Amino acid sequence: MSRANLSLLLALSAIWGSSFLFIKLGVDELEPAVVAFGRLLVGVAILLPIAAARGGLGLLRPHLRTVAVLGALNNALPFWLLGFAETRIDSGLAAVIQAAAPIFTVVLAIRLDPTQRATGARLAGIGVGFVGVALLVGMQSGGQVVGALAVLGAALCYAVSALFAGTRGRSVPTLHLAAGQLACGTLLIGSSPSILRQLVKQVTVVFCCRARLVEAVNIFAQDVHGGPEALCIQSLGDTNRVLQRFARDVALGDAADDGPGRVG
Repeated sequence: MSRANLSLLLALSAIWGSSFLFIKLGVDELEPAVVAFGRLLVGVAILLPIAAARGGLGLLRPHLRTVAVLGALNNALPFWLLGFAETRIDSGLAAVIQAAAPIFTVVLAIRLDPTQRATGARLAGIGVGFVGVALLVGMQSGGQVVGALAVLGAALCYAVSALFAGTRGRSVPTLHLAAGQLACGTLLIGSSPSILRQLVKQVTVVFCCRARLVEAVNIFAQDVHGGPEALCIQSLGDTNRVLQRFARDVALGDAADDGPGRVG
């Protein structure tokens, strides 16, 4: 392996490994679906414009089914499973169990893609890895078992999607395939009940804050301009007018206090 490839591999390992820590931090405050949606949305915002500029998104049209399957198996489902798992187990354990993905890939390749079938020392290494993962999962208890199984589910999704992409996605440019599956994954997660519930919650909070702000400014205006001159605030746009009038009145009051008749 060349030095450049080794550097890229180490960088990829650091980025991939640190993602488990950030997922853990995210699910401590947000639902797993929201964390998954955020991850996918960032990826789409970066890759989709680049793919559109390099050949256009029309290249994906003949491969929409392939892109949709990969969006579900390689993005939406495993992202949610990892977030769900890390509500029950540590990020370090999740990262280690996730290493079962190549084990599943080799096992499934026996049936799905014989060109990647393992033999000899490679098969023995896969066997040792399988035993290690089984021991890790078996050592967990209670809700941790559920979390560990969720990570195994994510690893299985990655294995199936890798083999599927190897057989069905070879004719699609890599950049466009990545952008397309991220977009499909975002749509799938975005339509989940958790995301819709969060959107409704945020919209409700915005409207409640708006109503409270209008009410507060209206009370403030009535205190400053009581009686028939009281201002009625009907919208947020009126707040600027009220504040400007209040500032003008304060300025005029200060000028009157500083006039010749003031006694020091």
